[in-house]
Amino acid sequence: MASLYDLDQRMLQFETTGVDMETGEVATTEEDFQRIFDEIDMDLKTKMINVACYIKNIRSDIEQYDAEIDRLKQRKQSKVNLANRLETLLDFVAKHRVNNVDEDFEATNKWKIDDPRAVISYRRSEKLNITDETLIPKKYKTKEVKEKIDMNSIKSAIKGGANIKGAELVSNLNLQIK
Repeated sequence: MASLYDLDQRMLQFETTGVDMETGEVATTEEDFQRIFDEIDMDLKTKMINVACYIKNIRSDIEQYDAEIDRLKQRKQSKVNLANRLETLLDFVAKHRVNNVDEDFEATNKWKIDDPRAVISYRRSEKLNITDETLIPKKYKTKEVKEKIDMNSIKSAIKGGANIKGAELVSNLNLQIK
């Protein structure tokens, strides 16, 4: 069957010349013209319905993909949580049962289990901990300012009759397939 574009071009050509370019049939009377026009129109409508059904199938696939992505994200998050809990437990056992980190920080820092399957060790790091932000001097603070356009209030204002420079309300026709 012809593509949607081909059928549209066929209809346009027939309306212009009165000749069906696919069959070569010439509309000599008003009845002939209407019959050929109806045939092309029926083919065009059938193709449009088929394309709309195909779009619905694609959207259904997309919904299934999204559901599968959500399911996999939940499984991933479950595994991340499990790994974090196990790491916290391993850290606690290594610091407080195997080594006594409270008594000998340096010894724990140098402690290591080296196995072909996994290496467990500690490394020293430093992290800044802010205990009270209000006590930090201004020279160590920066300001972050971000402007954002409130689209909904501008739309409401224009609908209410306001004239806002740099903005306009545009009407669109959006194809709906259900």
